[in-house]
Amino acid sequence: MSFRSNLHQERGQALVEYVLLLMVVSVLAFTVFRSDAFKGLLGPDAQIFKVLKLQQEYSFRHGSPLGETPESSDYNGNHHTYKNPETNASRFFAPTRAYP
Repeated sequence: MSFRSNLHQERGQALVEYVLLLMVVSVLAFTVFRSDAFKGLLGPDAQIFKVLKLQQEYSFRHGSPLGETPESSDYNGNHHTYKNPETNASRFFAPTRAYP
């Protein structure tokens, strides 16, 4: 066989190889993404996201990380995350005088 006739027989081989490779990668991706282990780790009801949600809700509500007990539980407006008692300053913006 000459080089020229061999070249005509291999036409389209690269396209076929790319299509087969795409199919193999697709099958592997669907297998991984639909597995119970993957859904348990990153799925809609994943435990890691439930824990993160609980921590964020607690720290937003109480101003301290989950499991950390606040210094005081009095609700007289002197929350430890709002006003620093040592410097008598707040981390929030506030007007310097009353609004007319």
